[in-house]
Amino acid sequence: MYDLGDYPGVVLSPTGGVVEAELYRIDRHLILQTLDDFELYRPGEPGPYDPCAGRGSLFVRRPIVANGVRAYLYVWNGRTAGVRQIAAK
Repeated sequence: MYDLGDYPGVVLSPTGGVVEAELYRIDRHLILQTLDDFELYRPGEPGPYDPCAGRGSLFVRRPIVANGVRAYLYVWNGRTAGVRQIAAK
């Protein structure tokens, strides 16, 4: 996980790892679309977000299994060079 200033960003690691998070049940697909908009996830534009062009995705929604429950995790889609990593607890 990385400190992106106002919010953290999770990056998937090939070696795995654990991130403490909250899990919410969403019963309406419209809410998921609203979350996608909030996280600047654009399924048709999976490349990194370019604020000048207004294209790409800041985060990418990935399916995961958490405590035996299918869920989604928004994964940081930008660079991590020079960004402070948050130590695991």
